[in-house]
Amino acid sequence: MIRFASLFLLMVVFASPLSAQVEEVDREVAVRPLLGIHLGYAGIEKAKNTIEFGAAAEIGSYRTPRLRVALGVNYLSSDTNRPPRPAGSFSELSVYGDLRLKPFQVRSVAPYLGAGLGLHFRGNDYQEPNIADIYDGVAVGAQAFVGVLVDGHEDGRWGFSGELRTVRADNLDRTSLRVGLFLRL
Repeated sequence: MIRFASLFLLMVVFASPLSAQVEEVDREVAVRPLLGIHLGYAGIEKAKNTIEFGAAAEIGSYRTPRLRVALGVNYLSSDTNRPPRPAGSFSELSVYGDLRLKPFQVRSVAPYLGAGLGLHFRGNDYQEPNIADIYDGVAVGAQAFVGVLVDGHEDGRWGFSGELRTVRADNLDRTSLRVGLFLRL
């Protein structure tokens, strides 16, 4: 909880305008809806081969063009090893909503940070009920992230993204590194 409070405090600090020029450039780019896809690797305790992919869309702004509302979906698959029990695998489909703050943009680079909530739908192939219960069902989770958008063209219509995201959900906390592509409409 302290991490989320610290992240919120950072969002408030960066919310003040850095300069009139930065704010004007930010308004031109930030109000355009953004669609993105990503591929990532997640670190999960006692798990390996954890690959995730998904998509997100910035659908609007909240109070200022720099604070964006995003909706996304993510799929994660992983193998686990919990000796002395047999190994197995699980998967998770997440649906989430985020608030993303883009405090400034310097030329074609726009860093961002944010937080959100998600629903995590899990399934697994474990035979042992105690393990199967850990990786099964629906859980609510919180997430925090930092990232950067880099325009691939001078008009800012498309580009690349990189993100570090931590998710805290019942029995399945993780930190992931994602790379992706985006398109501004």
